[in-house]
Amino acid sequence: MPLGDRVDTKELLCQEAIWVIAERGVQGTTIKEIARRANLTPAMVHYHFKDKANLIQHTLRHHLKPISDSVWEAADLDIGPLEMLREFHGRLTKVFTTIPWYRSFWSRELAGIFGNMRTFMASFIGKRRLTAFREKIELGQRQGLINPFISPELVFPTLLAVIYLPRLGHDTYTGVWGTRLDEETINRHVWATIVDGFSAKDAGRLK
Repeated sequence: MPLGDRVDTKELLCQEAIWVIAERGVQGTTIKEIARRANLTPAMVHYHFKDKANLIQHTLRHHLKPISDSVWEAADLDIGPLEMLREFHGRLTKVFTTIPWYRSFWSRELAGIFGNMRTFMASFIGKRRLTAFREKIELGQRQGLINPFISPELVFPTLLAVIYLPRLGHDTYTGVWGTRLDEETINRHVWATIVDGFSAKDAGRLK
């Protein structure tokens, strides 16, 4: 095989593994299925990854840490509380709309009652960013910009729900009314919900 056509089999296995995990969950993922999709033998999987646990951990770290960083870098920015929420809105929206396997993975392993990847995913954020996020929300509350009745600890999971759930079954819902919502309309709706829910009533609106 020409050098330019050679495939990094470890990377290939990692790419196929994340799809299997998203579709079947961590518990339902098997080395046999990953090997089949990669058109490789199970022995080749064991060559690169000692066992299923090692493969799963490598795959999740390889795919999820960059996603976490891309979102949570917003907590590092020198911007105001409402601007930070808008930044998180944009970054989370990009994740849910451009990474094809992430919705299924999020629904199964992060949002579901039996999802066991929440702690693993949270470990990528780091205490510094979590603290910065909370302090920015609390600052906004002291400044009269953020709704004083919200709990800073619940802001991020609420953002996730508000951003993702309208996309989860909007085809079904809009079919009832005979309408079709495009991505711009969904984004506008989500941001209006965030502002009306999180900002203080006299905080004004971000343009």
